[in-house]
Amino acid sequence: MRMSTCKGCGKQLEKNEKMTYSSKTYCKECYDEKIRNKEEYDDTVKRIHDYFNLGILNTLILKQIKDYVEDYGYTYSGIIYCLWYITEIRKVKLEVKYGIAMVKYEYENAKRYFMEQNRIQNSVDKIENHKINVIHRECKINRVDKRSNILFDLDAI
Repeated sequence: MRMSTCKGCGKQLEKNEKMTYSSKTYCKECYDEKIRNKEEYDDTVKRIHDYFNLGILNTLILKQIKDYVEDYGYTYSGIIYCLWYITEIRKVKLEVKYGIAMVKYEYENAKRYFMEQNRIQNSVDKIENHKINVIHRECKINRVDKRSNILFDLDAI
């Protein structure tokens, strides 16, 4: 009996182990990775579509997405976060003719901003999780009769 080979990791698969995606055979782990990748890609395309209000994305933007993921090692969620950073924090208006070219220039800045926000949030969480002990002390104040110190003999004056 001939065994199949996973196109992702090269593992030998028995008949009950193989799963098919795009006419290719994968093991369970690689198949799940392909499905997750496809869902992330579809979500990225949908969200970029919302930024530009286009019916369909042009080939420039689709190529930019592909290049950024394959050549630069960017993640789909990183691209979306970077677009949010560009439009909401930097207040830059994206133009269709340039596509998402700003991502290439602002990805590292967005990443630093994200890391700083996480650091701040973690420090706030530490403070909120810290128990604050409040000690109430009772202080007794000895009141001195002020009249006794200020007695004047009016007849002597």
